[in-house]
Amino acid sequence: MPNFLLSEISKVVSQTFPSNIVFEKKIDEGLHNLLGNSTEIYQILLNLCVNAKESIDGKGKITLSASNLLVDESNIIKYPLLDRGKYVKFSVNDTGSGIEEENLSKIFDPYFSTKQKDTGSGLG
Repeated sequence: MPNFLLSEISKVVSQTFPSNIVFEKKIDEGLHNLLGNSTEIYQILLNLCVNAKESIDGKGKITLSASNLLVDESNIIKYPLLDRGKYVKFSVNDTGSGIEEENLSKIFDPYFSTKQKDTGSGLG
């Protein structure tokens, strides 16, 4: 399932983002199966890609990554909110301007934005 989601996101990004934005995938082989709503996971990853595109401001690179993560006795201290088990770690990185340190604590506030009014896609 994760490979299909990542393939679909890659198609959308490749077909709709400007050609001056390089899109790269770094996806490990044999990703674990996911337990969860695949539509919501797809939407989250696509929203992160759109936000990355908007932060690039013209030309840059977006990297979508996925890798397996095993949480066990050797590393559980790094993941205090997770139970032991198999996970898939997703990440979206870009070469955009980033976010100011004083705004980092607000990034999960539902109505917080650093965008000017009437700019961006409104995806949050």
